[in-house]
Amino acid sequence: MIPLKTYFETEGGFINWQNFLRKTKPSVESHYECMALWEFVREIANIASIPYEFKQLEYFYKIINKFDFQL
Repeated sequence: MIPLKTYFETEGGFINWQNFLRKTKPSVESHYECMALWEFVREIANIASIPYEFKQLEYFYKIINKFDFQL
């Protein structure tokens, strides 16, 4: 079993049909020691020696802001 947080337990974002980036915040707390999907991918990339530059979710937002999405 992979210890991942559910959508309701993580901070994140999505781009809606109007091309707006919508940020989400956790609506419930995680009761276990779980990690967000992007943190899990980062850990797997580190084990496989694949460069993965995101250390926090804010780095992702800095990258995505370079595109033509409306915030």
